[in-house]
Amino acid sequence: MIGDDDVGMTERFRDMLGWDEPTIADTLEGIGSTKNHLEGLVEALNACMTRSFIVLERLGYDPEASAA
Repeated sequence: MIGDDDVGMTERFRDMLGWDEPTIADTLEGIGSTKNHLEGLVEALNACMTRSFIVLERLGYDPEASAA
């Protein structure tokens, strides 16, 4: 789907959904919900990574020393 242009997406959606309007609306709602969940996961992962680096630095990890 990511590589499709608008014509490819039209054909793909037509194949997946047919032209049943309630199904299309439900699908779009689901896509929006999935997007929101993925954004939340990115935020959680960023927080975990930041905390991990803070803890590692407290334990004496020095990224400059490790790179050498």
